[in-house]
Amino acid sequence: MDLASAPVCISTEARGRARDLRRRVEREDAEYLSTIYRLIEPVQQRLGRYPHRNLRPEMIAALIERWRFMDSRDFRTHIEARLERTRASLSERRVVAGKMRLADPSWQGDDELDFGISEFAVLVEGNRFRVRSRACCAFSLHAPARRYQRHPGCDDAAVLHDMDLVARVDQAKLTPAASTSSPTRGMAAAGAAAWCGSPTAMASRCRS
Repeated sequence: MDLASAPVCISTEARGRARDLRRRVEREDAEYLSTIYRLIEPVQQRLGRYPHRNLRPEMIAALIERWRFMDSRDFRTHIEARLERTRASLSERRVVAGKMRLADPSWQGDDELDFGISEFAVLVEGNRFRVRSRACCAFSLHAPARRYQRHPGCDDAAVLHDMDLVARVDQAKLTPAASTSSPTRGMAAAGAAAWCGSPTAMASRCRS
């Protein structure tokens, strides 16, 4: 969500680039979810047949390997995995496409298209298997469009990098009156993350 105080006229080209980016993110979202279901189905079936047996080490290793190197990773911003025989953990952050609505009963507008960073986690320990996800932060279409306009040479990788900087902010350190800044890559500007009154959402802005 862009919090810049001064209104900015975004060019048609910059808006188009932001919308094109979101379309590609949305397309990969569908592929990603389909891939996840295919990856975890054998594990769930195995636990359904033998709920009290540990998962085989080779099955766990194959799951982690296939998750790391799946085709749907153009909009992945971070992944980390640990594997130790019948124990494993995997954490992944990725840009996703969504919609936002102002948390105000008086708001009469439609839901707005946005971007978000979501974190997905896989935890395996013996015969216990969990897949969890959480929303880290959200950005309106205006935010990347403004980034593209102010810095025409910036590419998608730079935008995704800056989004991930916001996702990595420690939300516990933010209050409604506080913000934190991180230097962005390739430009003399800073991105600021601000508390939005939700345990899973922050807003961002770029200033230059």
